[in-house]
Amino acid sequence: MTESERVGSRIKAMRKQCGYTQEKVANDLFISQSYLRLIEHGKANPSINMVEKITSYLEAALNGSAGEEVFSLDE
Repeated sequence: MTESERVGSRIKAMRKQCGYTQEKVANDLFISQSYLRLIEHGKANPSINMVEKITSYLEAALNGSAGEEVFSLDE
């Protein structure tokens, strides 16, 4: 599994844990749904800033998990 696939898989898992659709996340973050789909499938190579933007948004939605490590590139 490539790094892009691992990152995408983690983002997708976090999104599903939140109960959010790709459409909702994309709209809330002002990115295209197709770009988010590419990220989740490991077909895009997002910048670190984009990964942080997405994961920060999802972490905030996970019931007060701010300050806890929910996402790690090392896993």
